[in-house]
Amino acid sequence: MTSSAARRRRAALAATAASTLAIVGATLYPFRFCSSLAQVRRRARWIEWELYYTDREGHLTLDLDLVQNLALFLPLGVALAFLPESPRPRRDALVALAVGGLLSAAVEALQLLTLERVTQLADVWRNAVGAALGALVGALVRARLRGGA
Repeated sequence: MTSSAARRRRAALAATAASTLAIVGATLYPFRFCSSLAQVRRRARWIEWELYYTDREGHLTLDLDLVQNLALFLPLGVALAFLPESPRPRRDALVALAVGGLLSAAVEALQLLTLERVTQLADVWRNAVGAALGALVGALVRARLRGGA
């Protein structure tokens, strides 16, 4: 690996770590956690199990939460797209989808331990899709950089 390739990889790893920390911070803030198992059990009953939300007429809703979920995980996907030496957009998007989904599931589980946050199943797929979209954006940026270099 050349020194410039090594620098790019270190930068992508740093961006991945920074994105992950931003996600954890944004989703668990203000970091007030339950102090007892009884509180966690009570909060588990409040889990929102809907995969998507509808309005009164039964139409799917495009809400601010969806946009925020996509935007929060987009930088993670971009960073992940810059990790492999040779980009493969479809593979990179699938990897980002899996990583985003796993990170999101972990964060949603941790939200059960907080006092203010609400655990939502819909957030898992929304966040994962945000990471996958970010990987596709990253692939486009990489292609432009390669073409312009």
